[in-house]
Amino acid sequence: MLAFWNLYATVYDSLPNHFQPYQKLVQQVVEEVDKYSSKGTVLDAGCGTGNFSVALAKRGYDVIGIDNADGMLNRARSKQNGISNLRLLKSDLGERLAFPDNYFSGIISVHTLYTMRDPEGTLKEYHRLLSPGGVFVLSELQQPIEIKPVIEEAINRNGWSEAINVFYHLFILGLFNVALGKKLRSGLYHYWNESRLKEILTRTGFSVISVKETYTNNRDLLITSTKR
Repeated sequence: MLAFWNLYATVYDSLPNHFQPYQKLVQQVVEEVDKYSSKGTVLDAGCGTGNFSVALAKRGYDVIGIDNADGMLNRARSKQNGISNLRLLKSDLGERLAFPDNYFSGIISVHTLYTMRDPEGTLKEYHRLLSPGGVFVLSELQQPIEIKPVIEEAINRNGWSEAINVFYHLFILGLFNVALGKKLRSGLYHYWNESRLKEILTRTGFSVISVKETYTNNRDLLITSTKR
């Protein structure tokens, strides 16, 4: 699967560059961290091409972004541009991470948990790493993203000009999402609903603070929790 994610990295930044719901999601995640975290060190778990990591670093946080795909990390490093409070490291979220207990004041995980073979084990590891009272911001898809509703949403937002722009720039990205959809339908990856996410978060030691629907056509659940 690493080969898939390395290839996906070549087109992934069509989202932050051309898709307003993604830009809004970056803003929302940063705002959630701002609400509940001191200006400490934040882990971006599964940082991908670094968009959330860079946004948090520019906000003043010390950020460590980790990912297991070299293609993603190379794209992320191209955005550092002298940002001294951002480190990007290669690491596998399915393994124990090389940080001490209670190390982070905040952890974010965006569109990553659905790929984990053992999501509960991954959440337990985040709980170990998060300082008591620290904030955990999780964003996960609850249903497939389909192109027709995305285009309709773009038309309603800014008319046909945006719809054409979205279709043009996200078409190839959509082909990758078709491949991801097959893995989701096969059960290798998994969508989440609110009750399942709340249940697994509670079981792994988190207290849920807020739940919001967000992203395109409210496909995402944005859940903010703290470490009990």
